[in-house]
Amino acid sequence: MSLKAYLFTPRGQFLSTAMTALVPLLVIWWMGAGVMIDLLRPGASWLAGQLGLAQSIISTPNHDWLVETGLDRASGNQVGAVVIPLGVGELRRLLLGFPLFLALIVAVPRYQPLRTALIGCAVLVVVFWVSACSLIFNSFAVIVNHRASLIMDTVPPPPFTVTQPAMSDAAFFLSGLGMYIAMTVLPLALPIGLWVGMNRSGRAVLMGPHETVAVDVEEA
Repeated sequence: MSLKAYLFTPRGQFLSTAMTALVPLLVIWWMGAGVMIDLLRPGASWLAGQLGLAQSIISTPNHDWLVETGLDRASGNQVGAVVIPLGVGELRRLLLGFPLFLALIVAVPRYQPLRTALIGCAVLVVVFWVSACSLIFNSFAVIVNHRASLIMDTVPPPPFTVTQPAMSDAAFFLSGLGMYIAMTVLPLALPIGLWVGMNRSGRAVLMGPHETVAVDVEEA
């Protein structure tokens, strides 16, 4: 089958429309992530507080987060409570699932696109909050145990110690694993999983046999 003929099959139409929608959505994601990060900060601050990871989260003009942990320094030149910085680059990466998921929804065949978009985006918001807390938890563990993570060593130990006791080896390992999943696995796997779970027509096209004639299965 030629490429031109393939693009007129249901599977070809799905891939072409998804890729066409993904490009502008990625531009919007890159340019507008800072606004969304600021809008989602209160929810992340509340959840981190409930989990005992932070007292509050403050947003900077550059859309970075400053996480006030409540940890007390036991040594070092600085005084006061420990503040964990989260850069806009890390937080933007946690939002990558939004453009990917919306591109899949726009692609034909569509199944209840508005309902699917609302449910999927609500799930992605909650996952963003949980993922942000996993980043805080990883930095929290590195500070308390005063050593780099066993899985992701992107957060170096600080030049000071704290009064809080160190975590167990199991909890320290899970802190790094949670950050790895939040940064690497969820932004790519979750939008695909949500789309597959909620789009029956899309599943039929991708898992069915190759067709040479496109079929419109869009539903309102």
